[in-house]
Amino acid sequence: MDPEWAERYQKRFSDFRLPKDATERVALAETIGADGRRLLERVYAESSLPWLGELDAVETLRRVWIQHYHASEQGTRFPR
Repeated sequence: MDPEWAERYQKRFSDFRLPKDATERVALAETIGADGRRLLERVYAESSLPWLGELDAVETLRRVWIQHYHASEQGTRFPR
């Protein structure tokens, strides 16, 4: 786990206040999307345990990620 993840995700998201600035909100969304992308890449890596990809939570993350994010060579993008 990336060390920053503990700080970012230790609280329930419903207890979190979004930044008021739109640019900061997009930056946060892109950070969350990049974290989700890294997590999915690790789950589906060849060395990963195959059953991880079958978990409902992982499938939900994959579907939500596809609906809300775009991966490119420049990184993870959240549509504005």
